[in-house]
Amino acid sequence: MQSAVDRSQRPLKVFLVEDSKFVRERLLEAIALTRETEFVGCAESEAEAVEKLSNLECDAIVLDINLARGNGFEVLKSVRANRVRWPQVIVFTSYALPFYRQLTMELGANFFLDKAKDFKLLLEIIKVLPAADDPAPN
Repeated sequence: MQSAVDRSQRPLKVFLVEDSKFVRERLLEAIALTRETEFVGCAESEAEAVEKLSNLECDAIVLDINLARGNGFEVLKSVRANRVRWPQVIVFTSYALPFYRQLTMELGANFFLDKAKDFKLLLEIIKVLPAADDPAPN
């Protein structure tokens, strides 16, 4: 994996749903170093995420399941309802249980990652996700 940003890609519009300030800051920094990124927002709670995401478009959402107020399942349901274009949803959780994996995938998540062991994989996924206006691959 390259550490430098690939400038041939358009900025990826990313929204973070994470209640831990430490994790949020680490993700913002690491993702920005992985590729050119436009962070379009962050939320710490279910209600805040649902409200903000209802009014904006993004290419990717990094979503925690267990939030201080609410949960990521309801955020995922809201994101998948009534949208013309679905962003890629990367569930990034400390609760990497098989039941949660199955449920989030059934609700429309694209990826399910364990915070304890999949941080590098998260960055690899972010690196290759297409931005909204990237040309379709041949």
